[in-house]
Amino acid sequence: MKLFFDTSALSKRYREELGSSTVASLLANSDPAPIITRLGHVELHSVIGKKVRIGEITQAESEIVRKMFLKDIRLKRLSVGRHVAEDFLIATELLTKYAPVRNLRTLDAIQLATELRFKRSGLIDTFVCSDLPLLQFAEWEELSTINPEMGT
Repeated sequence: MKLFFDTSALSKRYREELGSSTVASLLANSDPAPIITRLGHVELHSVIGKKVRIGEITQAESEIVRKMFLKDIRLKRLSVGRHVAEDFLIATELLTKYAPVRNLRTLDAIQLATELRFKRSGLIDTFVCSDLPLLQFAEWEELSTINPEMGT
């Protein structure tokens, strides 16, 4: 499978929680390396900071997680895809379509738009995500999805 990981799922790689075993299996069996975006790279640092802030991990543990994440990128266990102007046009279209009736967040629209572009270009075939609202938008856009918390 050619996978695209949203931060909600990728974060499970670095801390044992519901869905971590599914994420580990997907990462171990993915060829080529799963794709994340530059935005996902930034978002993961936000997730790590939040976990420190709410007391789920210590500052020292957060540094270990950051190093593991950067090592995964350096060793090409993850591929960081870039955003292009088209992603923002697609995101705008998604927001125009959904925002009047559903709560599609701006950054989620950008992630979803990038995933749609990667799918059209054949770079990925499955979206891995644990964010239920974002999964719903992906399904409405007829994308193949895996929610590691559900094992599907």
